[in-house]
Amino acid sequence: MIRLRIDFLYRYYSCIEKASSLFFNAASCGVSKTTHFVRIAIAKSQGDGKAPANSLTQLLLRCTDEANHERLFPMPEQFNIAAIRHLRTAEHLEAGGHTDDAGYHFGVCAENAVKCAMREAGLESYWASQGNQALRASPMFGHWSLLGTKIANAASIINVHAQGRRANPLKQLSASGATVFADWSIDIRYADPTHVPIDGAKLHRWKHGAAQFVNSFVLV
Repeated sequence: MIRLRIDFLYRYYSCIEKASSLFFNAASCGVSKTTHFVRIAIAKSQGDGKAPANSLTQLLLRCTDEANHERLFPMPEQFNIAAIRHLRTAEHLEAGGHTDDAGYHFGVCAENAVKCAMREAGLESYWASQGNQALRASPMFGHWSLLGTKIANAASIINVHAQGRRANPLKQLSASGATVFADWSIDIRYADPTHVPIDGAKLHRWKHGAAQFVNSFVLV
């Protein structure tokens, strides 16, 4: 996320309001065009006499630089390490009787395991080569149960472009519809009463699924 100083933005709200649509709509246009549109927004705001040249210009261009950097150099997630860490955390919480929290971490564990496999199989690189929009629409983004739907919908891409030892397990997962975590939700972390408490049968299924995913997509 692009981190902005809220107090600074508040002072120049009238300018930011005018610039925002240009800035965020430009995000899909690519690095050079994003910078171009931000410079236009700055020029318009300064032309109205609503923005001091130095401070606001530096702020908006810094936002552009951060956006461009994130587009070119995405955060290097360590999916394999995260999967194992969440599995251990879930097992520890389960042993302590914290069923809901354990269930949450089993789901996050499985998510990281699958994304680890997709990266190793070259799928992340393939989606990235199709553009930022294609990457964000891919299973590399999202949580269960949406993640399962994305995996199933990407079956044809996985069948053609997945490579290496992770290819067959991923093909099998996409063919099955990835339903193990169909009733898991990221909102468990908020204690959403539509998703908690988690019963023993559901927890056992998620635990088994998470362990199986780590074994198939991370360890073997």
